[in-house]
Amino acid sequence: MEKCLVGQTDSVCKVTGMPFNKLIQRFKSKLPCSVMMFIRYRKRFNKFPNLYMPSSYSEKIYCRLFNPLPVFSDLADKLKVRGYVEKMIGKPYLIPIYNVFDELTLKDLEALPNSFVLKANHGAGFNRIVADKKQETTLTLENMVSEANEWLRMDYSKRYNERHYLMIAPKLFAEKALLSENKPPLDYKVHVFNNQDKDPFVFIQLMERNGDMLKHFFYLEDWRPAPFKFVKANVSEIDSVQNLTKPKKLKELVSVAKKLASPFSYLRVDLYLFEDRIYFGEMTVTPGAGSVSLSPTSWDKKLGQMFDWPERCRQNIT
Repeated sequence: MEKCLVGQTDSVCKVTGMPFNKLIQRFKSKLPCSVMMFIRYRKRFNKFPNLYMPSSYSEKIYCRLFNPLPVFSDLADKLKVRGYVEKMIGKPYLIPIYNVFDELTLKDLEALPNSFVLKANHGAGFNRIVADKKQETTLTLENMVSEANEWLRMDYSKRYNERHYLMIAPKLFAEKALLSENKPPLDYKVHVFNNQDKDPFVFIQLMERNGDMLKHFFYLEDWRPAPFKFVKANVSEIDSVQNLTKPKKLKELVSVAKKLASPFSYLRVDLYLFEDRIYFGEMTVTPGAGSVSLSPTSWDKKLGQMFDWPERCRQNIT
């Protein structure tokens, strides 16, 4: 009997007649989710994670993937988290919302202001920026309605095995567009590590978006360049970083992030600076679904030491 050998030059299994890549994908689809997560980690970090006694940043994020606290669903829900933000730092930091929808219609879009951002609350990447609705054709708006309603049918928890997204009831909402010359503001992703024996450790991941292109750079709390960075596919470093001046509201920005993250061992708080005001964007408990590596790699362990463990939450956010 002929065997399926990986080294066959025609890349087709002679027993099944199927291409090897399809065979591999079929095999992977039969594996339990937990096994695939371990394989993904091994491929990314060249080792298997220790989930019984996690010590590194990546291992602790992976523990969150496997055993999320119930409160993580509330934090990840882009609508529900607004109540927590208002309670902790006040309503002025919230981006105004125009409407919330269980399902979107063309009539709903037509009733919105000329510029807005359309989002879903139960995952990442579910958003459309409309800078000038008058420039959109009816067909474009109809396609937007179809796309948005398709978001509602997607189970984002299955995309990267982030289980805390499963408990979020999907909804759509339209919020004010923070645009300058039709471009969104810089995104300040403030990573806050809380350890009961130390002061919070903070670093800022500054994100710049130009269409589908993403760039970032990393700063410490005082705006000195961080001695490390995240290595992520399809994200490059910001050019001419020396031209990025220290924000006037940096102290307030960091203070806001620390306050929002204070009940948790670690949290990433996304904030915007727009027209001399700070706005809350979202919170993330599992950045990159645990697949983001650090350079130098030694910082994976260093950040893990600043990440208080066992996981804790000092207060109920609702």
